[in-house]
Amino acid sequence: MFCATCAIQIAMTDFDNPAENEMARRLAPIRNLQYAVAPFYYKADSPIQQLLFKIKYQDRSDLAKKIGVFFAGYIQEKLSDKAIDIITCVPLHRDKLKLRGYNQSEILASAISELNGIPFLNCLKRLRLTETQTHFGRMARLENQSDSIQCTEEIKNYGHVLLVDDVLTTGATVETCCDALRGKNPTIAISIATLCMADHW
Repeated sequence: MFCATCAIQIAMTDFDNPAENEMARRLAPIRNLQYAVAPFYYKADSPIQQLLFKIKYQDRSDLAKKIGVFFAGYIQEKLSDKAIDIITCVPLHRDKLKLRGYNQSEILASAISELNGIPFLNCLKRLRLTETQTHFGRMARLENQSDSIQCTEEIKNYGHVLLVDDVLTTGATVETCCDALRGKNPTIAISIATLCMADHW
């Protein structure tokens, strides 16, 4: 995935405990949160930022599949003994999906599902196209996301879900997804895995 020069510029999170780490603390407002993990920090002008830009805006689904293999192995190492029943991902609105041609978070989630033998369930749907959030703070992001995601009834059949996304910044998007999941299954345990997390928010 990366040449030697780029590889040494990549910042790893090195989370030892999936239940108690910087990411889990950032997501503490999420009720029923069990575990939170991410292998990389997302830093400006880093190889990881460049990789995600290519995946999201330059039609490089092949790169999502390649990094997904690494991500799946990381999840196997961190969460293989955590009794996760189902994997789902942060959804794209149909207009963005049509424009991009794929949901990079679904590609990552499918790689985790395949390696770890945990079923993937596409149970979240984005109801409206939200404004881009790159310039928003946490509260503005939460307001922008409010009531924008819906969950299907199928989630009622499961006790522990792993929610997958590409990047964690303030946590507003995954928090909205978790609200939707608990709206259909109030007691469901939730774990969150993102490929990377912003080093500040």
